[in-house]
Amino acid sequence: MYEASQQLEKLRKKFLDSFALIYFTLRVGGDIASAVCLEQGHPNGNVLRLARNFGVPPDFVDQLQLILHDLTAVASKEKSVKDGEFEILLKIIKLTGNKIWSLLEQFHDPKIHATVRRKISALRTDETYLDNGEKADF
Repeated sequence: MYEASQQLEKLRKKFLDSFALIYFTLRVGGDIASAVCLEQGHPNGNVLRLARNFGVPPDFVDQLQLILHDLTAVASKEKSVKDGEFEILLKIIKLTGNKIWSLLEQFHDPKIHATVRRKISALRTDETYLDNGEKADF
């Protein structure tokens, strides 16, 4: 029983971390802080609260509600996990598209290419990196 509650708590934390990450990556650049919390036990169900230092765009809330609807449909077995996963991933990509494009543009920068090649080479030749990835200093 204890292991099951630990597993449930880990899944809950992963869920909230994932939502916070989606929320964080909504905007490109700048100093962004975001937080997500789950309040359970409300009469109408659970409440997912979002906070961000740049505010919450209404269309973003609408898109997140669609994702939550899909998650609920999978949890209640109205949708298969496979179908739900595909639809949810598409919605997340749509939400974070600007950030994804920004990252892809950065990969075209020759300085980034040189840094990545240098770090990969160091990883291949230095045994300490194999033992402790944090020393790779990306």
